[in-house]
Amino acid sequence: LNGEAHTVIGVMPPAFKYPQVAELWLPLAMAAVAQPKTEPIVAIVGKTVAGVSRAQASAETAAIINKLSAENPQDYADRSAKVTPFIHGFFSNALTMFNSIGGLAFCIYLLVCLNVGNLLIIRANERIGELAIRSAMGAKRGLLMRHVLLESLLICGAGALLGLAMAAWILNTLQGFLLNLMGGEGGSPFWFDFSLNADAVSMGVGMILLLWVLSGSFAAWRVSRQDISQVLGSEGQALVNTGQGRLMRGLVVAQVMLSFFLLVFSGSYLYTMNDSYVNSVLSNPERQFVASLDLSSAAYSDAGKRLLFAQQLQDKIGQLNYVESVTLASAVPGYYSGTARIAIDMGEPLADVDMPFHGVSWVGADYFKNFNFGLLQGRYFDAGDSADGLPVVIVDETFVKNMEFTAGPIGAQIRLRSASGTMALAGEDQLLRIVGVIPYIAPGNGSSARRIYRPLAQQTPEELQLILEVSSNASITLAQIESDLKLAAKQLDADVALHSVTTALTMVELANSGNTLFMGIFGSVAMGALVLSIIGIYGLMTRLVVARAGEIGIRRAVGSSNGAILRIFMGQGLTFLIIAAVFGGGLAVLAVNFTGNGSVLPTTDRLQMLAVVFGSVTAVLGGLVCWASYMPVKQVISLEPAQALHHQ
Repeated sequence: LNGEAHTVIGVMPPAFKYPQVAELWLPLAMAAVAQPKTEPIVAIVGKTVAGVSRAQASAETAAIINKLSAENPQDYADRSAKVTPFIHGFFSNALTMFNSIGGLAFCIYLLVCLNVGNLLIIRANERIGELAIRSAMGAKRGLLMRHVLLESLLICGAGALLGLAMAAWILNTLQGFLLNLMGGEGGSPFWFDFSLNADAVSMGVGMILLLWVLSGSFAAWRVSRQDISQVLGSEGQALVNTGQGRLMRGLVVAQVMLSFFLLVFSGSYLYTMNDSYVNSVLSNPERQFVASLDLSSAAYSDAGKRLLFAQQLQDKIGQLNYVESVTLASAVPGYYSGTARIAIDMGEPLADVDMPFHGVSWVGADYFKNFNFGLLQGRYFDAGDSADGLPVVIVDETFVKNMEFTAGPIGAQIRLRSASGTMALAGEDQLLRIVGVIPYIAPGNGSSARRIYRPLAQQTPEELQLILEVSSNASITLAQIESDLKLAAKQLDADVALHSVTTALTMVELANSGNTLFMGIFGSVAMGALVLSIIGIYGLMTRLVVARAGEIGIRRAVGSSNGAILRIFMGQGLTFLIIAAVFGGGLAVLAVNFTGNGSVLPTTDRLQMLAVVFGSVTAVLGGLVCWASYMPVKQVISLEPAQALHHQ
């Protein structure tokens, strides 16, 4: 392995991938008595004893950390610990989104309850005469209620079967999408399974039964309360009473309010994810290829040997007839390979709290020129920036904007403290002098992200990226490029691992895969909420207008104009919209802030996001409410006043 001999002592089953895609495992080498800041960062994975809850395990773990804090306050002060499920460790950044999706699903469920309940009430009202005759002929009210409940159960059951089939198809598609990101079936971890299982089916059946009870029982209860003589005497108009009018108005407000909440909340996620969508900062991503180079073996423990091999490999690849340019870096443009705490040097060490995190990349001297990244101030790296030279750094314009330089950035000295992925000396700050300023070349708006660049010649990481661009007239496949690159590395050292050869365009697609997935989910939620809103709001508003058809007929009989009647109902719809916007929209804004969505955006951009989303949702639902108010009123006022009095 990387030139070092190892003995195979065990074989795992073919499908076992742990913790994610690993197929080969080495023993963790740590000192017998590990000291803080002297060992690599590790993850602790454990299995609880049967009968021990996660809360109990968290309490015991927290007690250990508290003891360490008391013994070593300089290293463990203000630290805490808790036990989380194994899978959460791999989806920690997405857990908030998953929880948000669960909350949105519950809100959509409430919308479905409103819609189904409303439809069942309409269905029951259409049959009220029939049910009254049945009652007059001796049918018990309990039997009538069971009849209505059975009909609603059949409707909910049929919908449940279709819903489960659709859920199975969607989950299968999602599983395939995520497996593709992991490199296919062979690359998925042993715990990865998005199939429809018994727990999910049981929960779905339970939700459907609850939907049936909530909607069907209410419809049956409404039927059971009707006075038979009034129903038979007024052809069903006894149902149109003041109490039912209040109920309908309440249902409309609830429908619009839930719709407002769903659309504003999901719309804010869509806006934020679209804003953070990664666009390639490379000019020709379809002609640029990336390969990873691993120099972590003992043969390359010296940074000078790593640099020499990397430069020799770069020269060898540059001689290929289809290669236009090739450069070395610890990360491709737009990304960074590590983070570090950085601050302007004030002549003395600073506390961590005074040193914010920044992204760090190590690049070759030709890195910026090869990718046509212009220089704003100072100079590029040159041959003088070697391991024996003065430690230097190039920063981007965002770094300059976020730091308070008293006399300009060029020549200023910054203090760098080691953090994840960086190579700064443990326990000791590095002092670096700024020699150049470049534009912001990472995805996004650059308002919060800050990048610095170190010369490879001064500090060569163990993991490097080869970025090459092929000629525009070259006809070459990815497989041929991969073969040529691996052959070039093998000719220099057969034990060096050169892997993960891909196009820069594929890297961008992979970087956007999470956004693509969640944008699809939240987009579907928004579309589903809109469809349910159209069905529910129009149905409820129509019922509300029809319930007042007699009133409309009387108004027209005493001389009210059609316009005046339209204004009454349009004003009622506007009132519903205002109430929904205040409460539903307000709750959505609070939920957006509570879940942290949009917190990555600056305050100005966050306010702009909320203004755009809130305004768009208000316009859409406002148009829907106006349409749902206008159409049924127009239908009723087209009737003669006498007809309107008996309109159903």
